[in-house]
Amino acid sequence: SSNNIKVQAFDKKGDLIKTYYVGRSPRGGVGTYMVMEGSDLPYVINVPFFNGGLRVYYEKLEQEFKDKGVFRLEPSEIQEIRMAYPKNKDKSFRLWKEGGDHMVLPLYNVESLKAKKADPFLTSEYLKSYEWKLAEAFENDHPKKDSIKMTVPFCLLEIDLTDGSTRSVVMYPTIALGINPDKTEVKISKYYADLKPEEQFMLIQHNVFKDVFRPYDYFLR
Repeated sequence: SSNNIKVQAFDKKGDLIKTYYVGRSPRGGVGTYMVMEGSDLPYVINVPFFNGGLRVYYEKLEQEFKDKGVFRLEPSEIQEIRMAYPKNKDKSFRLWKEGGDHMVLPLYNVESLKAKKADPFLTSEYLKSYEWKLAEAFENDHPKKDSIKMTVPFCLLEIDLTDGSTRSVVMYPTIALGINPDKTEVKISKYYADLKPEEQFMLIQHNVFKDVFRPYDYFLR
C-alpha cells in the first residue's frame, strides 16, 4: 500500500541490514501491521504492556531526527575566527592561530593597529566553547525567514578550519521583526541562526551560546 512507511536499517559501515514496511493497526488498535520486504506474510507487532499502535513512532518528521548541532569543533581544528557585531563594531574581532600563539585584532578600522598576542588561557577557554553547541529547533519552514534575513543581524561569525573549509553563522535576534514596537530595552533570549554550508535555519538560545559572544578586549589581559 502507498500508505505504508518504508524502514531501512543499516550497520555502522553503511550496509543495508534489512527493509520492512509499517502499516496500520488492526481493529482494536493494539499493535501494528509490519511486513519484511519480499515477504507476503505480515505480522502484528506490539509492545508488552502498551495498549496502542506503533506507527506513530515512525511518523516523526524528518527534522525531528536531524542533528541539531551548530558547533562540534575541537580547538585544534580552528585556524581563524572572525566575529562581527554590526551594531557594536568596536567589539568585533579577528582571532587566528600563528605558530604556537593566537593573535587578535579588531575587525574594523585596523589600518594603524598591530595584531596583539591573545591571552593563552582566555583563548583556550574561548575555543573550547565551540566543542559542543546545539540549537533548540529547526526553523527552515519559518514563514518569515526571508524577512528575518533582511534585518540587521546581532552577529556574523566566520570560522576557517585547518582543513581549508569555512563555516559561517549569521545570528538574528528574535525581536528583530518589531515584536517590541515601543523600542524599550529587551533582554534577548533567543536568536535565529543561518548556517552555511549546511544551509540550515535554526533557533538557538542565548544562554547556550553566550560564551561564544565575546568582545575584542576579552582576549587582552
